[in-house]
Amino acid sequence: MAPACVVTASRALEFLQLAHIRKIVSRLCAPCAKIARMEDSPPPKQDEYVETERDRRIANAVLVTFLVVLVGGGIWLANAMFDQRRIDDCVAQGRHNCGPSIDAPAR
Repeated sequence: MAPACVVTASRALEFLQLAHIRKIVSRLCAPCAKIARMEDSPPPKQDEYVETERDRRIANAVLVTFLVVLVGGGIWLANAMFDQRRIDDCVAQGRHNCGPSIDAPAR
């Protein structure tokens, strides 16, 4: 049988190693522990606000307006790009007066 001091020293070493391992594991598992605490928390209270039909109509009108502006801007941008491409093709062929014609005012 081993002397008592050797047994005590080996147990102390095991404890220190386990404490070090626990410390490392606790650092690595901190996000997991936070998630577990969040899951254990009671659900948040429901808001008193109830959406009405008027609120939905306003939101829908705002969204439709935004989409119309977005589509209109996209069409305008596409047309501007087509016109620029047409002018670039004209210039690349060596032609003159490729831009839109400017009418002089009548005298």
